[in-house]
Amino acid sequence: MFLMKRGLYIHIPFCVKKCGYCDFLSFPEKEVPPLYTKTLLREMEGRKGGGRVDTIYLGGGTPSLLSPHQVEGIMATALKTFGFTGGEVTMEINPATVNLERLRAFKGAGINRVIVGIQSFNRRLLSILGRVHTPEEGVEAFRLARKAGFENIGIDLIHSIPTEDMEELREDLGRAVSLGPEHISVYSLTLEEGTPLKRAVETGKLPSPSEDMERDMFYLTRDLLTGAGYDHYEVSNFAIPGFRSRHNQIYWKGEEYIGLGLGAHSYEKKGWGRRMMNSERPQEYICLVERKGEAIVEDEELSKEKAMEETILLRLRMKEGIDLKEFRRRFGIDLRETRQQALRDLEGLGMVSVEGNAIKVTEKGLVLLDEIVVKLI
Repeated sequence: MFLMKRGLYIHIPFCVKKCGYCDFLSFPEKEVPPLYTKTLLREMEGRKGGGRVDTIYLGGGTPSLLSPHQVEGIMATALKTFGFTGGEVTMEINPATVNLERLRAFKGAGINRVIVGIQSFNRRLLSILGRVHTPEEGVEAFRLARKAGFENIGIDLIHSIPTEDMEELREDLGRAVSLGPEHISVYSLTLEEGTPLKRAVETGKLPSPSEDMERDMFYLTRDLLTGAGYDHYEVSNFAIPGFRSRHNQIYWKGEEYIGLGLGAHSYEKKGWGRRMMNSERPQEYICLVERKGEAIVEDEELSKEKAMEETILLRLRMKEGIDLKEFRRRFGIDLRETRQQALRDLEGLGMVSVEGNAIKVTEKGLVLLDEIVVKLI
């Protein structure tokens, strides 16, 4: 069994074009500035006291904008600095930014898992999202990744896009399954404040999907993907057995992670937990790393109550739920006793089940997860 200890997240905050639904920290660039990767390598050296890492994840933004040479430098420094155990190394890729030569070079540099940000195979829906690639490029990127030798490939999809109907989602899911990825993430679109897509809905240019439609799309996704042999192991994530995202499970299980790059977050299990965040301002990030070897501008020691809330929230997202013995060992609290009435009410509604030493959200309860968490915290 794989024992997760610590992950390394490296943020690449650059995209060819910012998508209309995206509020992530990113900037439009055709390539990753050499100064940014130079600063990343300096930050790695400054954070080397963080200890060994078991997974590495290059996220963004669009990490596939990195040149093979830049990826080689990042990987070489990460391996030397953090004593990598040789596990999962993931890179997110945008279909419009890769070809066979680049993918082979990424694999040669040590990347062994890629996530293809397809989002939809529907040309109209891609246009609404503001994606820079076509449906054909999405399929081709997947096939090229397989040809390059990647044996662990994930696909990202989005549902509840304005104007999308059930049949279009069914077609997207069917096309994803037909490609045979090891992992599929399907996220319900969130209309984030300040984004062009949010403004388009607010001004009536596009309709807002109803809660009923969003719920039905969630159930269709679950039924179709589990029927195709994928394990529904987290609210939005499905995997062929043996191919769960090891890195993301570090977040959900409350393990430690080191975040490098502009705006990246880190977590240590010191005390009840310690959360840190890097500067989100490019010039400040560069100056801080040059001066101090790190760019942390926020540093929060969690209270016991906050740590408990986060544990409940994150663990209930997963199929295995909350391990009651582990929870009691860490916090000295038996949730079956302190949340007795809430659990009884939720069980009565068919939203959660208490099985042995675990509290799990039922399939019925997954669409109401936020409400369940509120009742339990």
